[in-house]
Amino acid sequence: MTEADPKRIHILLRELQNLIKNAQEQWGITLTGQGSINDKLKAFAPVANAVHPLGPVNIVGLSTEFSQKIALIRSTLSNFRNTTVHDISQLNLSIGSDSLLKRYQFALLEESNNLNTVSEVRENIKICKELALDICQNSQDTFKFVIQQTSIFCKQLGLKVWEVEQSHGSTLTLSISGSIIVMDIKFDETAHKIVQVTITYTHKPEDDDRIDNLLTLQLSNFRYFKLFKKNLQALATLDTLSKIYSANCFHCIRCISNDVKSIYEKEFSALAGDIQKILTDGHGIPLFHVERVGPSIAYWAPKFRIHETDWNNVKDIIAKGDSCESLGLFYQLWIMMEESRSRNTFLPIERNHYLIEENDDEYELLQSYDFMPQDLTFPLLPTPLKFLQQPKDDSQTSANIQFVLWLFPPVYVTDTVAKEIEDLAGFFGSRIMTDDPKSLSLEQLLISDIVPPAKMTRGSTMDVSWEKKFEDSPYTQIYTLDIKHTNAKKIERIPFIYPFQIFSFIEVCYGHMLLIRF
Repeated sequence: MTEADPKRIHILLRELQNLIKNAQEQWGITLTGQGSINDKLKAFAPVANAVHPLGPVNIVGLSTEFSQKIALIRSTLSNFRNTTVHDISQLNLSIGSDSLLKRYQFALLEESNNLNTVSEVRENIKICKELALDICQNSQDTFKFVIQQTSIFCKQLGLKVWEVEQSHGSTLTLSISGSIIVMDIKFDETAHKIVQVTITYTHKPEDDDRIDNLLTLQLSNFRYFKLFKKNLQALATLDTLSKIYSANCFHCIRCISNDVKSIYEKEFSALAGDIQKILTDGHGIPLFHVERVGPSIAYWAPKFRIHETDWNNVKDIIAKGDSCESLGLFYQLWIMMEESRSRNTFLPIERNHYLIEENDDEYELLQSYDFMPQDLTFPLLPTPLKFLQQPKDDSQTSANIQFVLWLFPPVYVTDTVAKEIEDLAGFFGSRIMTDDPKSLSLEQLLISDIVPPAKMTRGSTMDVSWEKKFEDSPYTQIYTLDIKHTNAKKIERIPFIYPFQIFSFIEVCYGHMLLIRF
C-alpha cells in the first residue's frame, strides 16, 4: 500500500490493531479487565522471557510493519487536514459554516462508533462460533465450517480461490492457486468428508505424496485444523516471497532438505545404521512432512522417549522415505523462510545442494561460488565437510529473505546460551534484550509445569515446594527449590542465512538440553 492509494483511517487503525493482536497471541498475552495489577504482572511473567529477537515474533519485521502503518496513518491524516482546509477556504460558507462543520464532525463520530460496535459484534460472533464448534458433534456442520474457513483463510493469505463442480457425482473441488503452487481440495458434499488434498507446482514437477497425505489428514480431522492452517500459511509465505523476489523459495528449501538428508546418510554409514546414536551423538534425524510441511530435524529426546522407541522400525520407515510419525514427539527444528530487512543470496536453480560432494569439481565451483570460511567438523565423520556459502554473482539470486528455524517445543536457555546462538546466527552487537523485571528465572521455568508461574515471582527469596505421590510407595515426597534468578530466554525461532549454521545450532541446543534435563 502506498500514499498514492490511501486507505480510510478506520481501516488502517484496524490493521494496526490486528498487527498488535497477532503479536499478543504469539506471545501468549491475554488481556482481561479482571484481577489486580500484581495478578496481571504475574500472569505476564512467562511472556517476558519470550520478548526478544529469538522469540516467537519476528521483532524486526513487526517494528518495520508497525512503523510503516503509523507513517501511512500520519500521511493520510495530514492529507485529509490540508485538503479539507483548502476545500473549505474555496467555499462561500460565511453564513452557517460552523453549523456545517459541526454536523460533519458528528457524522464522523457516529461512523466511528458504528464501526467499533460492528467490530465488537463480529469478534463476539467469531468467539461464539469457535466455542460452538468445540462441542459440536454434528459432522455436517463441522465439515461446512472447515470448507468455509479454508476458503476465507486462503483469500486472506492472498491466494486465489474458486470452486469447481465435477461432471459426475457429488464431489466438488476447491481450487487454490498462487504464483507457484496450486492446491486442489476434493470433497464429497453428500458424505461430508475430504477426499484428497493435492499440491502441484507450476515451475517444476516436484510433487510429493507425503505433503498431500499430511494435508489431507489434517483437513479431514477438525482437531488438526489449526495445524493445517499453519502449514497452508507456510506454503503461502514461500509462494508470496517467491513472487515478490527473484529467489525461488521452494527451491531453497529443497536444497536444505537435500543437505540434511545427505549428512544423515553419511552419519548413518559411519555408525553402521545406529540411528539412536545419530540422535544422541550426531546431528539429528531428518523428518520430512511430519506434522509440518517441509524439512524438520529431530535433535533431542528425553531418556524414556529414547528407550520406548522402536529404532528398527524407525530405520525401515526412513529407508522407505515415508513419514516417521513416531519421531513427532521428539524435540525438533523446523526449517522455513521469512522476509528479512537485509538482502541475502541463494543458490541458483541449477544447483540443488549447498554441501560439496566428493564428485563435485571444487575448482569449477570456486569460479562461481564463495566457500564457507572454514570447514565444518562433524564428530562422527572422518573428514570435515565443505559448504557453498553464496554465489559470487548475486545479481539474480539476492532477495530480502532469510531462513528461519522454529523450535518445537520452545527451549529455555540462559542469557549466555542465547547470545551464543545470536553470534552463530550473525546477530553481532548483542541484540538480546535486557532482562525484563517480570521475567521468570531459568529455575522457575524448569518447574513451570509443576508450580504455576502465577505463584512465582522474580527474585523470590522463599523456597518453592511441591508434593509428589508415587504409586509404589505409601509416602508422599516433598520437593523444594531455592529460587535463584538465573536470567533466561525462551527460544522459539532462530533466523539464519547459511544452511551450515543449522548444525552449529543443533550442537548448542543439544548440549543445553543435556545440561538442564539430565
